[in-house]
Amino acid sequence: MEEQNSDSANVEANPHYLSPRDVKKDCVYRAASLICLILLIVEIVGGSAAGSILLITDGVRLFADYLTHYSTNKNLTPCWRYSEFVLLIACVLFLYALTGVFVFCATQRAMSMEFEIDETLLLVISIIAVLCNLAMLVMHFSKVLKPRRFTPLGDFISLRAHQMLHILFNHGLGLLVFVAAVIIFVDPSLKVIDTIGTYVMAVLVVANTAAIINKLAREIRDVFLKRDSYDQI
Repeated sequence: MEEQNSDSANVEANPHYLSPRDVKKDCVYRAASLICLILLIVEIVGGSAAGSILLITDGVRLFADYLTHYSTNKNLTPCWRYSEFVLLIACVLFLYALTGVFVFCATQRAMSMEFEIDETLLLVISIIAVLCNLAMLVMHFSKVLKPRRFTPLGDFISLRAHQMLHILFNHGLGLLVFVAAVIIFVDPSLKVIDTIGTYVMAVLVVANTAAIINKLAREIRDVFLKRDSYDQI
C-alpha cells in the first residue's frame, strides 16, 4: 500500500516517472515484440516454402498489427516527425499492394486448382503462427492493463473496449490459420481452404492498416495544430 502511494506521488511530481512495475511491464513488452518479429519472419518464410498464400497473408496481417503499436517520437522536430509519417504511410501502401497481389494469386489458384501445398510444413508453421499471435496478445494486454493517467474516464473506457474488441476479433480470427492447416493436413483435397482463408486475412490486413491511418491522422493533426501531448506536459 505504501509502495502504491509512493508511486502515485512520484507520478504526480513527474509524469515521466516509471514505477518498478511499469519497468517490468515494459521489459515484457519489448521481449514480446522481439519474439513476435522473429516468429513473424519464420511464418512468412515458412509459408512461402509450404506454398501457402494464407500463411504469408497472415504474416502481413501480424506485421500490420505490429505497426499499430508503433508511436512516433514526439520529442523530434516537426521535420523528422514528418519523415516518420511518410515512412509509415509508405509501409501502409506497401502492405495494401502486397495484399492485393496475394488476393489475386489466391483467386487464380482457386480457379485453376493447380497448386501444391506441403501439408506437414503448413501444419508446423501454423503452430508458429499461433505462437506469434500469443506474443502479440502479450503486447496488447501490456497496454490494456495500463492504469488510467491524464485521460477522462469516458475516453479511457471507450479506448479499452475498442482494444478488447480488436484483440478478440483480430487474433480470434487469426486462429483460422491453424484450423485451415489441420483440415488440409487431414484432407489435402480441401486445399481451396487456403484461398478462402487468404480472403479473410486480407480483410484483417485492411482493418489493421485502417487503424494505422487513423492513428497517423491524429498525430499529423496534432503536429499541424502544435498541440502538446500529455507526455510533453
